[in-house]
Amino acid sequence: MRLLLFIIGVSFFMNFAAAHPLHLSITNIDFEADSAKISIRVFDTDLFLHIVQCHPEATIKGKDDSIELADQYNIRYLQNSLQLIVENIPVTLNYINKIVEDGSVWYNFSALISAEIEKCTIENRILTECYGDQKNLTLLKKGIFERGLEFDSNLTRIEVILN
Repeated sequence: MRLLLFIIGVSFFMNFAAAHPLHLSITNIDFEADSAKISIRVFDTDLFLHIVQCHPEATIKGKDDSIELADQYNIRYLQNSLQLIVENIPVTLNYINKIVEDGSVWYNFSALISAEIEKCTIENRILTECYGDQKNLTLLKKGIFERGLEFDSNLTRIEVILN
């Protein structure tokens, strides 16, 4: 019975996701003196479909375990799908929290930066393997410098000079 309900639920969400009018993530990266604040906004249904496709074990346990396990997979997935390299040094994203809004979730991270920030490379592959029309908008800020970048399945890596 659980398996049948699971299959029905997956079918429902896959049909909904196929009709989803927009596949979009928004990432804010705010550089400070020796750190960065990173926030990533994604649609919760898009992340759910990713979990169902890539980690179905996270959806078949008890409800409380399933939510916690799915959150852990989502956090690791976002940490692996958004790579930040400052002055040729990879930066580790440290999870802070998540904020659930109507239909979307903000995942907040912080990062320590060990070098003066003049140049960074961003690789943003969030959900590009799931949706051919996925767009990942990334907003960079360092002092008065601001720049918007757009990533998709064809363009996942951009180097930026921050001045």
